[in-house]
Amino acid sequence: MLRRVPVAVRLFGLVGLVVVFAAATFFFAVSVAVPLEKTVVRRTHQAMLDGEKSKLTAAVGSMAEALGQLLKDIPDEAGRKALIRQILDPIRFEDDGSGYFFVYQGAVNIALPPRPELAGRDLADLTDANGVRYVLELARQAQAGGGFVSYIFHKPLAGEEHKLSYAMMIPGTDFWIGSGVYIDNVRREEARVAAVIQGAFTKAATVSAALFACMVLALCGLSLAIGYSVARPLAEATAAAENIAAGNFDVHLAADGDDEATRLQAALNTMTDILRHDIEAIQTHRAEAEDKATLAQKALEDARRASQEVSVQANLRFQSLRKIAAAVAHQLRNPTTIIGGLARLLLKTPSPRQNYLEYLDGIIDAARCIERIATAVNDYSQIHAGQRILTPARDILAAARSAGEDAAARLGLVVHW
Repeated sequence: MLRRVPVAVRLFGLVGLVVVFAAATFFFAVSVAVPLEKTVVRRTHQAMLDGEKSKLTAAVGSMAEALGQLLKDIPDEAGRKALIRQILDPIRFEDDGSGYFFVYQGAVNIALPPRPELAGRDLADLTDANGVRYVLELARQAQAGGGFVSYIFHKPLAGEEHKLSYAMMIPGTDFWIGSGVYIDNVRREEARVAAVIQGAFTKAATVSAALFACMVLALCGLSLAIGYSVARPLAEATAAAENIAAGNFDVHLAADGDDEATRLQAALNTMTDILRHDIEAIQTHRAEAEDKATLAQKALEDARRASQEVSVQANLRFQSLRKIAAAVAHQLRNPTTIIGGLARLLLKTPSPRQNYLEYLDGIIDAARCIERIATAVNDYSQIHAGQRILTPARDILAAARSAGEDAAARLGLVVHW
């Protein structure tokens, strides 16, 4: 079935299939990259969240140990609370100032740097928008050995935001210390990281698309060049073969190169030269043969006319000879009859003289001879011309030569022909 499709169409069809396959591969890679990007962002979010938890755990733990060491030398509780507030109030560990430590004794606030007016108040009833009593939950986690609580809390200069806090007991005291991070900070960092990742994916996709486009263009250009280098010589060879089939041998192909198409063109050039030479030779021999045939036809016509002329002349001569022979036979027969009759009468005469007898014998012999001549001439005049047969002259000459050699041999003679 493919043999019914031109070579150029097949080549370009193959290129099209390659381009389609490459495009499908590219779009498949893009379709895989998009969920991969989302997965990376999700994993990054989780990793950042885990990092924040680790940071909180480390920071709260370190601060708890440090406060435990400082508070063990202070015997009165008021001095301890004052020292805690003095140490924690200036500490901020986030770029926007939202990172700070807070300390509680059960549910009673000891230190809350953004809200110093809450110091000494029992905040057990504080609940967020979701109904979470976050102070009590943090106290429970701290008493349980440390843990995290997620809730909604007021962020300075930002309003209500989701917050993740970690709490643990201060060694050697009944105070627990906690700290937290606002999730919007994590989200902003997540958005920044996602933007970086997306930019990296976008850049990779752009570079890949550019490389793909360059590859497709290069492939198309190379395929066009290859298709042209294959289809053009084949088209020229096909046109040359059609011209040769139509009888036009004035064909010459530029066989430049070393590929199969070039060898085909060179073979067509050689075949055309051979055919042209052979046809010229055939035409020359044909012309010579036609000339010879014309001469032979003319000679045959001349021979026929000569034969007809000879036949007419021979027939005329034959008719004339026949009349002459009949006349001669008629003229000879009468006197011969008379001579014979008289001679026979003389023979019947009694006692003839001796010399008359001799004459009479001569007369009788002459009469007989004349009769034989007359009979022969008359027989000759009775010969009719039969059907003429065309006989080669060489056969007649050969028969004549054979008869002559036989006659010469009988006479003991040598004949030189």
